[in-house]
Amino acid sequence: MTVMGRTMGPLRRLLHVQSQQEKEVVMRHIVIRGAAVLALLAATTTIALAQIERFEPAGDVTLQALFADFRHIPFDPVVVSEVITIHVR
Repeated sequence: MTVMGRTMGPLRRLLHVQSQQEKEVVMRHIVIRGAAVLALLAATTTIALAQIERFEPAGDVTLQALFADFRHIPFDPVVVSEVITIHVR
């Protein structure tokens, strides 16, 4: 899957964000398209497969909402950019 040019800006910003508050503002504007949510979760090695199977996203999910549910996942913008197609609203 790909990440289109203009969507990389917010992902790069997340690499340099200092405060949790600023990180959450950026994450509010990154939307993961439906099925890609599971691909993103599966790409992380710290989450149990049983948790992934129980998680059923209802359509598009923002990164902020996703990582609020799975706080123990270390957020890696590089993994996100390689695994999912995202849309900045």
